[in-house]
Amino acid sequence: LAVGCLLLMLVVLFHKSFLPGQVHFSNDGPLGAIRPWADNVLANFQGVWYDLTWVGLPVGSASPNLSTALLIALGAVGYAKFYAPFALFVLGLGASFFFRQLKFAPWVCILGGLAAMLNSDFFSAACWGVAAQPLSFGLCYFAIGLLADPAAPRRWLRTILAGFFVGLNVTEAADIGAIFSLYVAAFAFYQGIISQRVALKGAIVGAARTAIVALCAALIASQAVLMLVATQIQGVAGMQQDEQSKEQRWDPATQWSLPKVETLSIAIPGLFGYRMEPLDSKPGSQYWGT
Repeated sequence: LAVGCLLLMLVVLFHKSFLPGQVHFSNDGPLGAIRPWADNVLANFQGVWYDLTWVGLPVGSASPNLSTALLIALGAVGYAKFYAPFALFVLGLGASFFFRQLKFAPWVCILGGLAAMLNSDFFSAACWGVAAQPLSFGLCYFAIGLLADPAAPRRWLRTILAGFFVGLNVTEAADIGAIFSLYVAAFAFYQGIISQRVALKGAIVGAARTAIVALCAALIASQAVLMLVATQIQGVAGMQQDEQSKEQRWDPATQWSLPKVETLSIAIPGLFGYRMEPLDSKPGSQYWGT
């Protein structure tokens, strides 16, 4: 029933994707950018040279994950049409699975899956062209769902499978997937603690479960992690750790940051004013922060 409800909602929202001459518009995943990957998708496992701008640049290699499987199955046009709804479906199904493992009523599980899938943050990200992010969140939902019931049968087998989902999440969303995997690790440790009456024994069980999840995730994500290190960290201009390089990186790295006290404006909008002002006023006159 959950699968049917999720698919019905997605068919309604993405019905134009079924028209022959139309693909889903995607700022960060346009058809032209997908085409080079689709033309040599199997060769991409050996490495990709992204040549859409000037002479191009290396972007690592394709990862054996759900996104690549969808590209192989549907081709460039089919992928452009259905990648966003596919990612949202995995997200909704993962959330519904998680709520079911928490023993909620069936209708709660269905509504929870729909709510996660239609969450404006996840939904807009998928339609913007970074559908790998909500896809990875769905995989994390499956992982914590497998860990949710400490009394479930074959508990350690479920823990191993949860680790595989976490690793797959990293291959999909790279750095964002790695960040979310930390939350899964914290959940695994917490579940281990509360599953035992003795705190020390619970901590040992929690640490063991977390270690198993991490090892299994590393097994699945090793290729993606090594590729990210090789292309994003090692040999990248400006990433040296000398003082001059650090100073050059400071402004772009902190341009969206807030002074500590001004984080209060998250709770009280406009507490320190706004940087936007009328054209005829003095620049910054409506902002009194630092």
